[in-house]
Amino acid sequence: MKSISIVREKLPRSGIREIMERALLMEDVIHLEVGEPNVDTPPHICEAAYKAMNQGFTHYTSNSGLETLRRQIALHLQQQYEFNVDKNNIIVTPGAVTALNVSLLALVDSGEEVLIPDPGWPNYEQMIINQEAIPIRYNLTPEEGFTPDFYHLEKVVTSNTKAMVINTPGNPTGGIFDKNTIRKIVNFVKKHDLYM
Repeated sequence: MKSISIVREKLPRSGIREIMERALLMEDVIHLEVGEPNVDTPPHICEAAYKAMNQGFTHYTSNSGLETLRRQIALHLQQQYEFNVDKNNIIVTPGAVTALNVSLLALVDSGEEVLIPDPGWPNYEQMIINQEAIPIRYNLTPEEGFTPDFYHLEKVVTSNTKAMVINTPGNPTGGIFDKNTIRKIVNFVKKHDLYM
């Protein structure tokens, strides 16, 4: 039998998944490892999904998602944040991991670097390795509420760096970037011509 993917062999095992698998075997455990909410989906959402399925919303949509939903998202962004975006520039995904993966595939080529938070969600590293790009960790400082260490960022960014992943509130740290930190990040990515 032929071997499995070389790229797959390079992927590190997720420590969070190992903890989750152990915790599933224990009673009275509160799961904080994968961000799973401790409540069921509210009944009105389940009922709306059931109603939509009965109305035939069970088929493929555009790759970007339902046009009506994208239009409503654009309207919400305009009304709530005074941010104008065309519905054709909005993509709806089944979750954040898919959105990140699609974004990285669109932006980063093999051999290019992507800055990822450390500590950070292990999927960032796995997505980047999967497309043969290079994950570069940047420090989040506990003393500063798990915000980026900009001195360290300046040391790890190179001319080969293409993008920077940020996560706020952070997983697994819970750290939240305030407006000043976001401004510093925006200035950093502009200075180094990075995607964020």
